[in-house]
Amino acid sequence: MAVKDVAKLADGSSMPGALALENRLIDALGNQAATRTWFAEQLGLTVPDIEFCE
Repeated sequence: MAVKDVAKLADGSSMPGALALENRLIDALGNQAATRTWFAEQLGLTVPDIEFCE
């Protein structure tokens, strides 16, 4: 991402996920189940092995 593009977004505010996706700040949107599945695949674990602190 070009520095000028980052400068436009780096104001310390938060933004909804859809806007972050549109601005290429994140790769995808998902829920907790999708995230747990992704982590399990990345780490070579089963989905039940992934626990989140809540």
